[in-house]
Amino acid sequence: METKTATILLLAALAACTQPAEKAAPEPTPEPQPVERKTVTVFSTAQNTPHRMAQTETLTFAPFGQPVETQPCVFIDPAETFQTFLGIGGALTDAAAETFAKLPAERQAELLQAYFNKETGIGYTFSRTNINSCDFSSDMYTYVEDGDKELATFNIAHDERFKIPFIKKAIEAAGGDLPMFVSPWSPPAWMKDNNDMLQGGSLKPEFYDAWANYFVKFIQAYEKAGIPIWGLSVQNEPMAKQTWESCIYTAEQERDFIKNSLGPALAKSGLSSKKLIAWDHNRDLIYQRASTYLHDPEAAKYIWGIGFHWYEIWNGGRQYENVKRVAEAFPDKNLLLTEACNYPFSWETFDQWKWGEQYGENMIHDFNNGAVAWTDWNILLDETGGPNHVGNFCFAPVHAKTGEGTLHYMNSYYNLWEDNDSWSNRGGIALMEVRDQVVRNNRAWGNSDHGIMLRTIQDAVIENNVVAGNQRGFFIYDAEYNELRGNRVIDNVVGIHLWAGSKNNQVEGNDFIANREQIRYVAARDMIWGEKYGNHWSNYLGWDRDGDGIGDVSYEANDMVDRLTWRHPMMKLLLGSPAIQTLRMVAQQFPLLRAPSIVDPNPRMEPNKPDWSQWRGRYFPRSE
Repeated sequence: METKTATILLLAALAACTQPAEKAAPEPTPEPQPVERKTVTVFSTAQNTPHRMAQTETLTFAPFGQPVETQPCVFIDPAETFQTFLGIGGALTDAAAETFAKLPAERQAELLQAYFNKETGIGYTFSRTNINSCDFSSDMYTYVEDGDKELATFNIAHDERFKIPFIKKAIEAAGGDLPMFVSPWSPPAWMKDNNDMLQGGSLKPEFYDAWANYFVKFIQAYEKAGIPIWGLSVQNEPMAKQTWESCIYTAEQERDFIKNSLGPALAKSGLSSKKLIAWDHNRDLIYQRASTYLHDPEAAKYIWGIGFHWYEIWNGGRQYENVKRVAEAFPDKNLLLTEACNYPFSWETFDQWKWGEQYGENMIHDFNNGAVAWTDWNILLDETGGPNHVGNFCFAPVHAKTGEGTLHYMNSYYNLWEDNDSWSNRGGIALMEVRDQVVRNNRAWGNSDHGIMLRTIQDAVIENNVVAGNQRGFFIYDAEYNELRGNRVIDNVVGIHLWAGSKNNQVEGNDFIANREQIRYVAARDMIWGEKYGNHWSNYLGWDRDGDGIGDVSYEANDMVDRLTWRHPMMKLLLGSPAIQTLRMVAQQFPLLRAPSIVDPNPRMEPNKPDWSQWRGRYFPRSE
């Protein structure tokens, strides 16, 4: 530092004693690229609105003078470019694979389409999986026998049951190309100084080369199994002593392992094209770790990029600026978020807005600070937030209730559910805490509970579905501003169970046929369905004198008789008797005896869909 200061002072003195030299011509300023009349499509997501990645407007660039301080502006410099975007993805873990295997085929197809289809899904283009077991595995495992330093017993038979078939299906759903990087949580216990895959510990120096060759064996075995490997990270969270699989590396230890063992092993095996990712932990220490690796040329030459997680909030909040610092200091290296998830898991907090908000905030900041890719943690977990062999239960974007064979999306919007079959499960299709869904041409029959459940759902279209032979055809709870049209509700114990303020829905053109109870509805006031076109009700007792196909009197689903039969099921034996018919007529004539009901002012005399009869008798299979 002293030498640099002296040099500057000397140059300044010489400049004062000499004639000023002719100034060099300044570098020409690049001509800005024209952007006038180019358009920008605006997508919006906002709480307490219907907007969920909704296209809200299209803006056009135009000349603009000096804005005032209260005018929000976005400034674009067309002459400056930044990082190349690689993609967004998630982790295909043991837990995700095992949960996936428990789903019926139609739900498996739905999940793969939702994640990987570029037209009807979100089009994931990146993925990750684990080497050896991790916390999101059902058991602890490795790929070699204890003490096998030569790795002669190496095999991936463990993964061939669930994980490898799952990954192959994901690759297929993604169109045959799904870049995947792999990460270890711990070497085998016998390679570590604590002789345990759990609780941290460190890799013994005498096993550096064997562990490096372990990576090589894994990549070769997976690629032989038909799964291309794009890259690898050195160690998941190398500064965390966890109750699950973990291993500690100091910055110097990880640097030396890379340059002396892992990098050379990959090169020797012809795998130098695999993208090697260092660090793979939180943003808080990312600059210290990156500078330790990358200021060493012998280590840096093997490193493609630096990975990071988002769990540094224990240390004062999100530290996005550290990502930018690495991007500016090492512009030839890449940055990517390798893991993120919300925790701890609870069904009671499943639908909280903050979960999605955290994803949006972090992704925007990370990409703005130089990240080239962003990889979520488990893409699928079960109803416990697992499986997880050490009790570290977390959220995933999608959870399955494996006992019911159903999928539940966290704050998901703008999905299409089309042409699925669900039968002989506990529940068919379940949509919870969602908005703007289209549920079309599905068939749910013979389920022991609901055919289709609509819980806390808004602005959705439910059309042309068949729900038959279920305990409840539709279970509708806290649902508003939806359209139910053209559905066949046939031979269920309860056609529709309507509950908890489900109002302001348009219900038109549906067939309610042979349900033992058409509508189960308890409320303080009538609700009007069929105001425009009407629905068909097989138990409608009115008439059509003018022959227009519409009943002359309104249909009421729930009268006093219906309510009595709910409380006293044996009354159903008397429904055809003159006494019951008289009681029904009296209740209609005396409003004080009348119960609030679903009222259809335009009941249709004939079914809208003539093929309804084929759906009778398809009940849940019960043991005799």
